Amino acid sequence: MILRSAASGQLVKVAQGSGTDPKIMYCRRVKGIHHNFMITMITTYNEYEIKPGANLKDANLEGANLWDANLKDADLRNADLRNADLEGANLNGADLEGANLKGADLSNVNLYGANLEGANLNGANLSNANLEDANLNGANLSNANLEDADLRGANLEGANLTPN
Repeated sequence: MILRSAASGQLVKVAQGSGTDPKIMYCRRVKGIHHNFMITMITTYNEYEIKPGANLKDANLEGANLWDANLKDADLRNADLRNADLEGANLNGADLEGANLKGADLSNVNLYGANLEGANLNGANLSNANLEDANLNGANLSNANLEDADLRGANLEGANLTPN
């Protein structure tokens, strides 16, 4: 696993991946064992570095653990995020047009100003999500959990909000 020190920007190798799918690493902030500073994991998926403004168009991230990921302004158009765990992620201004988020955990996610036009959010958990000023035009929100979600200023024209 490769980590980047928030203090110095230096890359630090802390462990060799041995999981069944080494393409996906987990995005978490962790405290350095021997240092008193925060280090941020460089999250990767195949050749992609998952970071603010990342180009993840058409990426297959099905079932990925992207908990607390910072994907501000990322291009996730047509990405497959079925059953992905994005709890607490920052997707402020992200482009998720046509993305498949069926069954994804988007609880406590910041989707302020995000483009979710035509996205499939069937059965997604959007509890406590910030969807303020988000574009949900034509999105499929059937069976989605929108409990305590902030939808102020969101465009819901043509969105499907009916249960299956």
